[in-house]
Amino acid sequence: MRYKTVLIFFLGTMCSERALYSIEGTKTRFEHSARAVEDQSMPHTKHIVTANKDMKCRLASVYEKGFYFVDLTTGMNVSDFLLSANKGFHYGLVLGIMNDFNMRYSLACRLKDGKFAHSPESIFIVGAKGPADPDIRVLNYFNATGSWRKVEGIGENFHIELK
Repeated sequence: MRYKTVLIFFLGTMCSERALYSIEGTKTRFEHSARAVEDQSMPHTKHIVTANKDMKCRLASVYEKGFYFVDLTTGMNVSDFLLSANKGFHYGLVLGIMNDFNMRYSLACRLKDGKFAHSPESIFIVGAKGPADPDIRVLNYFNATGSWRKVEGIGENFHIELK
């Protein structure tokens, strides 16, 4: 038997290495998986986060696996980032092979120079009721006001205003 293709890639934020093989003349589940991975190299949705003050932010899955986040400026995986008041942060949601669209994630942003207790913070719980039908809940603490808006065909943008 000869191997036709070998595809090595990094999957998700765990960066676990996998090798996928397809045997010449044989349609295998591995060959099907390799095609699926090629289609999933681009973000499913793109987002911009802005604020009127510098903030520390974190993107995290609520409990599901099968997706991860990338910094659209560097192309690197991201979970924690600094948000500058002068410039927004652009990220993409990338769906992995194991994604079933039954997912929720959180975006939490806290004042960068704030103390842990009573620090202004906005938390967005992001999900969807169906295709292109976002279900986003916003929790605001200590004079922070988070808001979001849908950008048709792209994703959602988030803004935090601190008093």
